[in-house]
Amino acid sequence: MIPYARYRLIGLAALLIPGAQAAAAVSVYTDQASYLSALSALGQPIYHEGFEADAAWGHVRTTIVDGPAVAPAVSNLGLTWTANNLSSDITTSNGAARSGSWGLYSSPHGSYTAPDPGTDCDVPGDCGDGLRGTAGTRDLIGIGGWFATNTPFAKVGLFLGNYGGDPEAAALKQAVGTAPVFFGLVDADGFSAFEFRELEGKTEGAFDGDLKYVFADDFRFAYTTPIPLPAPHLLLGAGAVALAVRRRRR
Repeated sequence: MIPYARYRLIGLAALLIPGAQAAAAVSVYTDQASYLSALSALGQPIYHEGFEADAAWGHVRTTIVDGPAVAPAVSNLGLTWTANNLSSDITTSNGAARSGSWGLYSSPHGSYTAPDPGTDCDVPGDCGDGLRGTAGTRDLIGIGGWFATNTPFAKVGLFLGNYGGDPEAAALKQAVGTAPVFFGLVDADGFSAFEFRELEGKTEGAFDGDLKYVFADDFRFAYTTPIPLPAPHLLLGAGAVALAVRRRRR
């Protein structure tokens, strides 16, 4: 189970005018420009995770030709990414991409059994599709990315820390269609973990079997302090080694 340092909950509202909605020290955004402006004002470097770096993500490339390639967790740029339940892994694919070649999603898409053996969603009943991120030695001060669905319309909530109860009753949330929409959150006090969870999918009642799947790409985030990155010449060297290995295999 992923440890969470906080026991705080926040979500994204469907705003008619793109911008921010504040709750205590937390502000949530549905407009990337506004989010980046607020994050930049805190004075820390902003990192971009587009899932394109083969050194980190090359082993989780799901394609039509090669089939699924999944992992329980992937760490890059100080963040460890997982599915939002212990029954699913994560992977990347071309179809999930907003830009570049790759986007992220959980595989299989969520856990809809009740109860799900081993799940850590902490909500009675269904655990919808989603992703989690956990920081390492430093807290995050902002997280934001783009989400879309191939089962419109979905509804995605953004949570900080662990929580219990019914997310439909407590969480703010944002409608998601086939065109990517932006979710962003800034908390100057810092937070150690987050979850994006789909809240619309159903397995019972009038909407039996109406499951909802979400895909994500182009996250931008910042920490309370900068993370150490390899020197440019080391990155170039690593790329040359990877290219040589790939050519040798061919």
